[in-house]
Amino acid sequence: MPGIDPNFIIATMLERSNGIDTISKAWERRTHFADPDYLREQDSASSRLLALPAADEPEIIWDSVHPEPGTPDRVVPMKNKDRHRKTIASNRVQKVEPNTNTRVRLESGLEASAMMIFLADRNVVAIRPQFGPVWFKRDDVWHKHYFDLCVDYRTGRRGLYAVRNENHAPEVESDLELICNYDLHNHAHFAELWTEKEISKPAVYRASEIVRARRMNNEGNTQLVMKALIDAGGRARVYDLISNLKGVMVSCGWTALWSLIGRGLVAHHHARADQVNLEFHSWVRLVPEGRP
Repeated sequence: MPGIDPNFIIATMLERSNGIDTISKAWERRTHFADPDYLREQDSASSRLLALPAADEPEIIWDSVHPEPGTPDRVVPMKNKDRHRKTIASNRVQKVEPNTNTRVRLESGLEASAMMIFLADRNVVAIRPQFGPVWFKRDDVWHKHYFDLCVDYRTGRRGLYAVRNENHAPEVESDLELICNYDLHNHAHFAELWTEKEISKPAVYRASEIVRARRMNNEGNTQLVMKALIDAGGRARVYDLISNLKGVMVSCGWTALWSLIGRGLVAHHHARADQVNLEFHSWVRLVPEGRP
């Protein structure tokens, strides 16, 4: 090795093998949390705080940053069949309702997808799972029904939603008709049955992107995308729109675009926009004021 005496290297390696290191820099304290002087200062500050009169003690408000468990009317049990025990299949889907900062447990992935659609709706103010019981009479016998989701809207209306697979939808449709005739007026304004037709993959994808963009929104990027779309005449291809923004990465432009879609300012320009995913090659347009 040029510039270094080989004998020095050999001597250093022998010293290291014996636990002696003359090259490495000595360790320096870079933190003060374990410094004795710092600990003495903290103890002194604690003593002064404890010595304050009760009236002068600062008020401490404990507020957890983690969502608290929700309060459903019916607790969803874990899957308890023999083939489910001691496996991850016994778990239920959990989601966070941001309006009330509660963690709710849902029975199926289809219910979780339906809740995602409601989370993306800017007119929804609260979502509650497992609402009930709602009573109805069939063949002179009273029965109770628990709705999968209870949704409160900004207009003050409340809707109850039964989420079922299309194969099991007919058995619930007759119950919903009886519920509307008996006990529904005591609980909500309307009740609906949702299947894969309403909870389609494009609808769930759209909702998840809107919720993600709402959480990661950057108002500066959003204004740049809006201005670029206006300059383009109110209609543009997605990639052409977000790839030409100065100082903004494509991924950030994509998030800003979904933020505008979630606010109802921009729309996917397609004849069947609710049945297809928004892609880079898709077209978007400005939404005229007062129109969807």
